[in-house]
Amino acid sequence: MANRGEMFAKEVDLAASRAHGPEERDLEIIVNEHASRGMATSGANIQTRHERRWRTVAELLAFRLRLEQETPLLAEDETSWYERLVACIDRIVGQEQDRLLHALDQDYRRFVGGPLSDSWRGQVLREFEALRSQYLKEADYGYHAQYQPEQHRQPEPRVSGRADSERRRWPPREGFARDRRRDQGTDRVHR
Repeated sequence: MANRGEMFAKEVDLAASRAHGPEERDLEIIVNEHASRGMATSGANIQTRHERRWRTVAELLAFRLRLEQETPLLAEDETSWYERLVACIDRIVGQEQDRLLHALDQDYRRFVGGPLSDSWRGQVLREFEALRSQYLKEADYGYHAQYQPEQHRQPEPRVSGRADSERRRWPPREGFARDRRRDQGTDRVHR
């Protein structure tokens, strides 16, 4: 029987393969909309396409954390679930980072006529590292919530502007990453 981490990795792979089809359709719609406005070769077209791909990445990571939340932890998985969650987060980020950078470079070549600029490549790499750190913190919070006795638990992190009754729970609810970016004012990928 496959362990929890392997099952979840397969489910994430399946979700990724299913997500890429609708993403491709959305990317074509974006191109068509920009072309109809005479902006097919604009940076706005490339930016919008990148933001759509970025949404897929965030959805995959949120899906993986949601699997952890919704699936009861079996005794045989108690010692390894956290390490497998971290490995899965790293794998998702690594694969999607490569995919997005390649796609962004292809968009630049297609719409602008040259390779992806180093500054934008660096920006995307920094964004992926921030996203990875965000989800690893969520995994860490879930680990400590799972294994710290009640009297030793750290208080849940406060999210500015929210009442104590609206504190974040781990793993996050659907849309958590989007809400966090909106709350922090970083809902746009590039500024």
